[in-house]
Amino acid sequence: MSKPSDAVRVARERDFSKGVDWTILEFRQSISTPSLRGAARRAMLLGIVVVVSMIAPFAALLAPIGNTDYGAHVESDGFAGTGLLVIALLCFAAGSIAQVWLLSHWWRAGRHHDSMWVASSAVALGSSVFGLWWFAQFLSRASYLLLLPVLLVTGLIGAVVLYAQRTMTVKSEGGLLRAKGEARAARLRALPAEEQQALLAERRQIVDVLVERELVDEAMAQRVLEMPLGEWWTLREESSTG
Repeated sequence: MSKPSDAVRVARERDFSKGVDWTILEFRQSISTPSLRGAARRAMLLGIVVVVSMIAPFAALLAPIGNTDYGAHVESDGFAGTGLLVIALLCFAAGSIAQVWLLSHWWRAGRHHDSMWVASSAVALGSSVFGLWWFAQFLSRASYLLLLPVLLVTGLIGAVVLYAQRTMTVKSEGGLLRAKGEARAARLRALPAEEQQALLAERRQIVDVLVERELVDEAMAQRVLEMPLGEWWTLREESSTG
C-alpha cells in the first residue's frame, strides 16, 4: 500500500472542527508537486533568512547585555569592544538589506497590507533610534563612529518602508491572501498536463477522506471537485456541515 501524500495526510489527521481549511490543503498539494517542490523549498529558505534578518537589529541590542566591563573584551555573558561592534554592524546591515528586499517584494506583490511587514519596519526603525544611545554606552568613540552610519541608514530605510506601507498600501477585497491565492492558482494551472491530472486525482482522495470524516457532505464534495485548480483558497475555511 502506497504512502498517502502530505495533503491527504493533513486531510485525515488535522483538526477541522471549526471548518475545513481548503487553503492549507491546496497549499500542501502545491509544495509537493515535482515542478513546484524546488521553488517551494527555496521560498521557505528565503523566508527564514528574511525573518532572521528582520529581527537582527533588535537582536543586536541584546548583544551587550550581561557585560559588566565596557572594555575591549567579552565579560560575563555580553559582548563588548570589537566583538560587539562586529555583531552590531552585521545585524544592522542585515536589517537594512531585509528592509530593501521587503520594499521591493511588497511593491511587486501588489502593495497589500501585512502586519508582520509593518512590524518589521517598525523594529528596524525603533532599534536604530534606540541604538544611537544604547551603543554609545558600550563602545569606544572610534567604534561608535564606525557603527553610526549603519544605524542611521537602517533607521532611514526602515522609516521609508514604514511610511510607504502606511500611505501607499492598496486596499482591495481579499488583500494579500487573495494575491497569494491567485499567484498559486496561476502556477498550478501552468503545470504540465500529467501533473495537473495527478493533482486532480489527489483532490479526489482528499475529498473522500473529508467525506469519510463527515466534515463535508456530498453536495460540497461535488462542488469542490468541480472547481478549477488553484481555486480552493476562495472557499476559505468553509464546511458544508457547519
